[in-house]
This record gives sequence, C-alpha cells and structure tokens, in this order.
Amino acid sequence: MIEQIQTELPIWLASLGLMLAIFLSLFSYSGKKAKELFTLPKRVLLGLLRGITVFLIFILFMGFLWKSRTEIREKPIALVALDNSSSMVSTADSLLVKASVNKLLGDLQALADDELELKIYSFGNSIGSGVNPDFQDKQTNFGQLFDHLTTTYLHRPVQELLIISDGIYTSGPDPSTAARKFPFPVSVWAVGDSVPMPDLKITGVRVNDVVYANTKFPVDIKVEGIDLDQYQVRLSLSSEGQALVDTIMSVDPIDGIGNVSLHIDFSKIGNHVFDVSVEPFANESNLHNNKRSYAVEVIDEKIKVILLYHNPHPDVRVIKSNLEKTDRYDLQVQNIADFHFVQDEYQLIIFYQLPTGRRAEQEKLDRIRQSDTNILFVIGPETNLNSLTVMGVGVSFKADRLLTEDYNPVLNEQFSVFTYEEGFKDFLKKMPPLKAPFASISIKSRSNILLFQKIKDIELADPLFWFGTYQSRKFGFIWGEGLWRWQLYEYLNNDNLYYTGELLLKTVNYLSTNEIKDPLRLQVPKTINISDDLTVKAKLYNKSLEAITTPEVYFTITGPEDYVKKMDFRRVQNGYQLQLIDLKPGRYKYTAYTNLDNLEYRKSGVIDVLNTQLEQLDLTARPDNLRELAYTSNGRFFKWDESSDILTSFNDNDRAQDAIIPLTEWNNLLNIPIILIIIVILLSVEWLLRRWAGTR
Repeated sequence: MIEQIQTELPIWLASLGLMLAIFLSLFSYSGKKAKELFTLPKRVLLGLLRGITVFLIFILFMGFLWKSRTEIREKPIALVALDNSSSMVSTADSLLVKASVNKLLGDLQALADDELELKIYSFGNSIGSGVNPDFQDKQTNFGQLFDHLTTTYLHRPVQELLIISDGIYTSGPDPSTAARKFPFPVSVWAVGDSVPMPDLKITGVRVNDVVYANTKFPVDIKVEGIDLDQYQVRLSLSSEGQALVDTIMSVDPIDGIGNVSLHIDFSKIGNHVFDVSVEPFANESNLHNNKRSYAVEVIDEKIKVILLYHNPHPDVRVIKSNLEKTDRYDLQVQNIADFHFVQDEYQLIIFYQLPTGRRAEQEKLDRIRQSDTNILFVIGPETNLNSLTVMGVGVSFKADRLLTEDYNPVLNEQFSVFTYEEGFKDFLKKMPPLKAPFASISIKSRSNILLFQKIKDIELADPLFWFGTYQSRKFGFIWGEGLWRWQLYEYLNNDNLYYTGELLLKTVNYLSTNEIKDPLRLQVPKTINISDDLTVKAKLYNKSLEAITTPEVYFTITGPEDYVKKMDFRRVQNGYQLQLIDLKPGRYKYTAYTNLDNLEYRKSGVIDVLNTQLEQLDLTARPDNLRELAYTSNGRFFKWDESSDILTSFNDNDRAQDAIIPLTEWNNLLNIPIILIIIVILLSVEWLLRRWAGTR
C-alpha cells in the first residue's frame, strides 16, 4: 500500500499535522469565553470542524500523491515498407513501377478503417514516410529498416508488415538475416525485372590503399559479363585524366568472368584517385557498372618493422610473405638471439611466441619494455605468460603453462579500430582453431577487441585478437599460433589468400602508426562513395593520455563548386563526432583544430568522394531474397502481377487482437476539486455557527 502512495515531503510529517489538528481542535473551544457562548455539543462540533479543516490543509501542503492504473485499447496496425532506392526505377519499365506502387499504396490506405491503423514507411539511406516516394535513395539497407520497426512496434498489435522491394540490397545484412529478430509476419511484393540483361561490369578492384612511390604496385581487377557476344574486352586505367594502362583482357566464355593483374608505377606523392573502366559492347543496357574508382595514398617513406622469433615456424613465413606484398614496410625477420635493440629504430616489433622466459632474452626484452615502441604479440604454446605479464602493456594472465587449448574466433561487431568486409565473418566461421595456452586474461589498459574466444561451442568473454594502448605505447595480441592453417584453408575454400592477408596488413598498419603521441587524433576515411555519409570522429587526450572532451574542436572542409563548410564537433561519450551528408563527387580538403593548454593542434588531409553509384551496379531484381524473407518470417510472397491479391489478402486477413496497454500515473490531491470544496464547506459551516452565536 505504501508503494501506491508518495509525498513531496516526508510522510512522517502527517502525524505532526494530525497532532496539530487535535491541539487546535481542543484549544480553540476550551476557553472560558467559548464555554459561555457555546454548549458542549456545539463546542465539540466546532472543534471537529476546525481540526478536520487544519488536517486537510496540512495534507494538501504535504503534496500527497497516489498511483492509479488505467488501460488503453489500441487497434491493430498494418505496416507497409517501400524500397525508396533508385534501383526500383532504373529499368525500362520505371514509369509502370511508379504508377503501380502509388496505386497500391492508395488502395491500401482506402482499406484502412476504424478497426485497423495503417503505417507506411520508406527505406533506403534512412527511414522516412513512404506516402510520396521519390525513389532517390542511393542505398538499400534492410537491417536499418527492421531495427527501426522492431524498436517502434515491439509491444504493439502489428498484424503484419508488407515490404515492396526489388530485393537488391547494397549495405547491411541480407533481408532474411535482418528480419531474424522481427516478431511479426513479413509479406513481400517483388518488384522489378529478374531476367538478367546483357551486361558487362567491373565486380571488383583489389589494391593496397597505401603504396610506396616509384615502386610498382599491383591492381587486381575482376570483370563479369552476362550474355556477351564478345570475349575480348578493352580495359583502361587512368588517374586525373592521364591514361596509365590501355589493354585487352579475356573473359571466359563459359562463366563470363575475367581477371587481370596490372602493375602500376606511380611517382606522385599524396592521395590519388584511379579510374578503371571497360569499354561497353553494342547492346549493353546498364553502363553505370562499367567504371570503378579507387583511391591510393602514395608515400615516400617506408615503415620499419621487425619480426622476432625463437624457433622457426610456418606462421613466421605467413606474416613475412603478407607484409612483403606491399612496399610500405621495410621488414626484417630475425632470431631473438641475433637481435640488438636500438631506441626508435623500428615503428613496430612483432614478438612471435616471445618471451619464452630464457635468461638470454631477458636483457633485450627489458630494453624494449622501457622504450615506447609499439608491439604485436603472437601467443603460442612456447610463450612464457609470466614473463609476458611484466612487458609493460597492462595485461596479466593466470595459466598452467602445461595446458593448451584450441580457440575458434568469434567476431566482435562493435570493433572500431579498422574496418573489415562483410565476408570476413563468414571467413572466420570456416577457419580452424588457433592453439594457445589455456589461461584467463585480465586487461587493465584501454582495449578494443576484434575477436573473442570460442572453445568448441562455448563462447567466452576472453579476447582472441585485440588491440590496446598503455601509457605511450600501442600493442596488439593474437592469442594462438596457426595462421598458416588459416591461409591454407582460405586457399582451399576461396582459391585466394585475401582475408588472412588483409587482417595482417591492417593490424600492422594500425600498430605501426604513431598517432598515440599526438593529443588530437582523427578517424577520417580516405574515400567514400557518393551514396555514403561522411562521419568524422576525433579524440583529444591530456598529458596523462586520458580522453577529454572539455575543449571545443572545430572542423573546416572545402570542395568542388566552391563548397565550404565550418562546423563544431559534437561531444559523444569520451570523444567527438560530426557527420556530413550529400557530398558531391570530387576531392575535399579538411582541417580539424583545437586549443589545449594554450597550444593549438591541427590535423589536415583530403577525402575523395567517388562517383560509385551502388544502386546502379546491378539492376537485376532479386526475388529469391524476398521469397526467403517471406518464408522465414511466416509471411506471403506476391509476384509483380499479383498486386490485386495483396488487396484481397489484406482485406480478408484476420485482425490482430487489440493491445491492452496499462498506464500508470501519479495523482495529486490538489487536482481533486472535491477536497477544496470540502475545506471551503467546513470553514463556511464553522463561520456560520460562530456568527449564529454572535461571535466571529
């Protein structure tokens, strides 16, 4: 009962008010004059009136509140989500698609009545109203749609969701995966032409984002053709209007796939955009995917990296071979016994299964520990965890060195140090386990986990692959030996070594940069597509390397067509962030700056916005994606010519039960007029009785 009542003042004051009311009731009419004017029954009545009035006023003064519960009935809801991306109207029948979609939306709105509520959304770059679609969105993201609808309607009486789409998605998970946690049936109307049209397209360009000047760097290009009438394709590569390559490549007549590897020698230092294009053939309908752009940073200074080991191992060869694929690194591979440490000679030291605890190594390791050189640890059965604990990276371990375990990787999708491609998650599921000591890991420094440990089918909270910062040093950990098995399995499954190599290169790239010593740090993409929003993140550190957000951080960006924008970063948690939308293709120059301890810090750079229109790369509708979505979500699948069946099904569908929504609210006695009326009546009766007796 007490939980149903609250007061603005302590509730024990009510007893004080009751005592005050009793005292005034007795004192007011117990004097000699009162006895002369009123009889005993009248004095008792007047005293009660006075006491009750005082007590009620005191109760109102205390601000008594009590909880009341009511119920609201909400009628069923039907949801409609329309794909507003440009691929919906990029084919020859675009006018028919627009007219049919608008007609269906109008008919659905007409069917909504007092017993059913209709909500229409559009989705693409973002979630909006779908009543008047313009089909201008540059991406399709089913994940964003289902996240929004799940959050908004989780506890509401949704009858079903109808999605109108061509099934093409350009970001986020596939439709079935995105709808996995959506609790309501999902029906779909498949729009678009699913018959592949004759087309020649560039499906992939693989190149390092950083290359060394005056050294040839590889560019791997993949081309795919559909219903080609020729199998020799002219391919060209240019930069800033200058032709670098003009060649003929072959396309396989059976599967229509062609691959070519070019080696480009480029001497200009800085960021550069390269354009790859294939010459279209006579009857090709979609020319948007005949060209791809990519950006490369050309540098003139190699980063010095050393890989130290105690005993030879296949992993050492894997790390060495992948780092030597790029000209960015000056790599040395050395046995720890032959190593002589020189302060600031290397940007990164890789310890392979070190330290081992041997005395001969200890002096060298102590000198490294006392420096601020960044370190990557690859842990294996030979690693002595007790010696590793004192290496000065804020990580400790509890382990029996005699025990080892096989650890499978589990991807942490919140990882933010660098980006990875969507296929990386599937790659990890196929990889064999890494072998390392069986230990519990305690991380006392700032860390960012890429992979968690998994033993058999049990996912653990301990990390398998992670990065951290401690004082003025960055470090990384790979918990296990067996990278050679990853590379072997990847080659057997994918016929390439892409993901293993990318993982190692991005790891070394992050750890070998020294922005840890700079108080102002930026996270800015070098390139974005025209369909992407630009998100810039910043962090500011004090002398103790603690993230702070007190100073203002400013951002200025200039670009094509006299584009100029000045902004302030907004504070988010322990950092800063800003976002720019609808940037046109071209090169933009930016500067971020702030003042800290009476010193100004600036960071400048360039961003290339590439004119890669994702929605135009493939215009063949994907009804199979939508059919699977409807099947797995207990919904129905409607073909393009079955729009009338949608209306019939919509009208005949069993209505969901009304939702009964409990509402709880707190009521104040001051809001009840009857209480005030009673007080006025009591005061009035007391006053009239006193006047009747000839006194006030």
